[in-house]
Amino acid sequence: MATTEATDHQSQYGDVAYADPKNHKYPINTESRVRAAWSYINMPKNQKGYTPEEVASIKAKIKAAGKKYGIEFSDGGGGRSASTDEDDVERRNTLSTVELRVTGGHGNGRDIGGYAAMFNRPSKNLGTFIEQVERSFFNKSRADGWMGAGSGVVCRYEHDNFHLLGSTQSGTLRLGIDDQGLDYVVDVPESRQDVFELVTRGDIRQSSFAFKVIEDEWGQSEMGYTQRTLHSGLLVDVAPVTVPAYQDTSVGLRSLAAFKGVPEADVRVLADQHELRKLFVRTDVDGGVPKRTMSGAKARMYMMGRRPSDPIKRR
Repeated sequence: MATTEATDHQSQYGDVAYADPKNHKYPINTESRVRAAWSYINMPKNQKGYTPEEVASIKAKIKAAGKKYGIEFSDGGGGRSASTDEDDVERRNTLSTVELRVTGGHGNGRDIGGYAAMFNRPSKNLGTFIEQVERSFFNKSRADGWMGAGSGVVCRYEHDNFHLLGSTQSGTLRLGIDDQGLDYVVDVPESRQDVFELVTRGDIRQSSFAFKVIEDEWGQSEMGYTQRTLHSGLLVDVAPVTVPAYQDTSVGLRSLAAFKGVPEADVRVLADQHELRKLFVRTDVDGGVPKRTMSGAKARMYMMGRRPSDPIKRR
């Protein structure tokens, strides 16, 4: 069995280096494969069957391979380019309305807030894929006391460093998680009375959040769209916004390349052609004709849609 699995891996990847050479797992001969290997070995389900010493050895080999491509890995599961920490930051909007908040005696009487992120709801089309935030996504940030990168998660108008409204470190920004999503309340300072007035008048109506992904998963939605599911990550900031933030999907496409173990350039070409779904099409079928993988729900609908005259084979 082990020989067959090794042969399958060799036919897929060629003669390459592996972080787990014994089982021919976690190829590390390209940048995208190094990123993918790090992402996968940090998933608890993939660490089953290994001893702690074996996991540490695999991680050490991936880290060593990453240095050749200028990648620095942290034990939190994320990997980033050594050039700038901003490379991995993504921003998304929510349709939740920013509103005045009554905080029961907290704050300064100029409290605003809303949902910065909504759980288990497919996003609008981001151009090449849709996205869904799992309720578990902010668990690590909450466990860390909402401290972000060490100085606290912040609330910034339009994500602008010059328009700071509050921070968790000072207690002027308060975050919470419920069944709906990530909720925030910020005490708007007197110096930003304009922001408070704009919210009061309804000129500012949307919220946004910035984040870094630790673990995500890619697949296809029931409607056939390429879908990214965000399982865990780090919260950077929340923001009331007037104009929706630029939906930069470059980090997401990099994550998809790592997830599928294919060159990032190839993924970008497919994205430009709006053909990301080709990454999720099976070709191991009779006659070499590609077929989509079919979910259980779709399979049932397909079977229910058969005509009465369709032949039924019996043995």
